[in-house]
This record gives sequence, structure tokens and C-alpha cells, in this order.
Amino acid sequence: MLKQQAQHVIFRCDASNTIGTGHVMRCLTLAHALHNKGAICAFVCRKAQGNLLEYIEQQGFKTHVLPESINTNEDHTLTAAFVKTLKHPPEWLVVDHYFLDKTWESHLRPHVHKIMVIDDLANRPHDCDLLLDQNMVPDMAHRYVGRLPDRCTQLLGPKYALLRPEFAEERRHIMNRTFPPKHILLNFGGGDKEGMILKSLQALYIAGYADKLTVVAGSQNPDAQLIEAACQKRPNTTYFATTHDMAKLMRAADLAIGAGGSTTWERMCLGLPCVTVTIADNQVEIAKFLSDNHYTFYAGFAAELTPEKLAKYLEKVFQDKEKFRGIEQYAHNHVDGNGTDIIADILLSKKSAK
Repeated sequence: MLKQQAQHVIFRCDASNTIGTGHVMRCLTLAHALHNKGAICAFVCRKAQGNLLEYIEQQGFKTHVLPESINTNEDHTLTAAFVKTLKHPPEWLVVDHYFLDKTWESHLRPHVHKIMVIDDLANRPHDCDLLLDQNMVPDMAHRYVGRLPDRCTQLLGPKYALLRPEFAEERRHIMNRTFPPKHILLNFGGGDKEGMILKSLQALYIAGYADKLTVVAGSQNPDAQLIEAACQKRPNTTYFATTHDMAKLMRAADLAIGAGGSTTWERMCLGLPCVTVTIADNQVEIAKFLSDNHYTFYAGFAAELTPEKLAKYLEKVFQDKEKFRGIEQYAHNHVDGNGTDIIADILLSKKSAK
């Protein structure tokens, strides 16, 4: 019997100090799941300041590097040139990039079997066979009307959130959290360009919170040294520059303070109440909707928050037991932690997309 040929999947995504690390990190989550099921994965990324090219290689995946300062036409030309050098045409090209659209995807179409797009914005047309939008917003079913080809299958909602397997594992061990919170987890992703960790530390001091605090600065945080120094001065505080145990830290905490974006679904999977701060325009609608429906607390937009404003909001959160318990009990119903496996099986034709 002939051995079945491994399927090849190419990811086109970027990380930088400007756009953050979220696109690459969720693609890596999917790439690991595909690899574990026998696929061969590789990444195409620009060499922007704050890129994760070395980290991707450390994770065991080959990378093809694009120059930082190229336009979209040059991007699709160079990406197509790389794909054509491969021994086998990729089964899938996975595109997770806010600045690429139908035009770029159509230029790659002749060189790959199928295209998957990961999107959060629903603000441009796509030429793809599969679209993932893991967000929760009003009228989600009609978000991409007129933007996709008829053949495209849509995977919509946090049921399909790309979470690492440890979140599904930690979900099995959730216990009731303490209210008012006695252990807060503070993290704003890989970069925190708005300086929200330092603002949050000041806000917690103003609000009179003196209990346990765990701080994860992030791998590209420009304020890391200042944050570490502040944590050393504060009792009951544990500091991590970065961590591979975020799921365990989330399960152990009573409350999180953090950004919107992909981490939202990690917290919801574990039923962790969070004071969410939006750091990008595309996060605002989602954060407001989740807050209005009692899946998170929404403090506001990072650029508009002072430590004093955040402190006042935290004081309200520390008194809102009803909403706290509601988030704790119901948020995890929408995110079971199995989305990555579901999508990996779909890409490898082991499961229906319907």
C-alpha cells in the first residue's frame, strides 16, 4: 500500500510592534494542530520590527521572509514565487492579515488548492474557500454578505476560536472564584504599546487593591523593566516577562485585566471574568457587545483611559457581584476550547465544515 502523502499548509501572517503578535500566535496554534495530524506547515512573514520569525522557527516551522517595505502587489508576487518553488502545491493557504484582500488572494489562487481566510473585520471582499471569524457581534450570520464567493464555507463565532489545547484541559478543572477578587491576573498580550500594564498597576493602587497580583508583561513589552521594578516593590505580586502557562494562570485567577482580541476567548473558555480594555478600533464593537450581554466588563479604549478613570471602574467591578458571577457561570458556554481541532480536521478533510 502506498503511503499517503502529507498535506502542505502555508500561512501568510505578520507580527510587528505596530500590529502586535496575535495573528502569528493564532496561526501557530492551528499549525501545531495540523502538524500533530500529519500536515507539513510553513510560514510566510514580513521582516518587520517586532516580527516573530525566530520564534516561529523555534516552534519547528520553516519560514520564508518577505522584505518589510513592500506594497501589496510585491507581496503577492513574492509569496507566489515562493509557493511555486515548493515540491508539492499546498493543499491550503491560510491568510490572516488585515491588509490583504480578494485581489491578493486571487493572485495566489492558481498556485494553491484552497484558500482559508481568518478575519475579524468584515470590511473587505475575499476570494477564499473557507472563512473563519471567531468573534461574537450582533447579526453575525450576515456579517460577510456580498464579500465572499458563493462556494465559501463560513465558520462564525467563538465556537471556532483558535485556542491552544491546554485551555480545553484547564477548563476541566475550573473552580468557583473568590468575590471580591483576591487574585488578579494582569496581561495585555505581547506588546502593550499603550502602556496599559503600568496604568493598571497605578489604578489598582488608587482603588486600594492590595491582594494577590500576577503580572505577565509580554515578550515585546517596551516597559518591561519598569513593570518588573514596580512589581518588585509591590507585596503579593508575581512577575513574568512571558509564560507558557497562561491557561493555568487564568484558571487560578479570580479576575483578569487585559486587552480585547484573541485572549478574550481564552478567558471565556475558562469562565474568567475580565476587565477588558480595547487597544484597537476593531475590538470596540465586540467588547461592548460582550459587556452588554454579561460576558465581560468593559472599561473603555486604552488611549482614553487614565489610571484614575480605570481605578473608578475597578471600584465598581469590585462591588458588582451579580455580573461577576454571571460571567463566571455563562461565558464558558460559548467557547469549549475545541475550535482548533475542529478546523484542523476540516482542513485535512476529516470533518465536514457544516
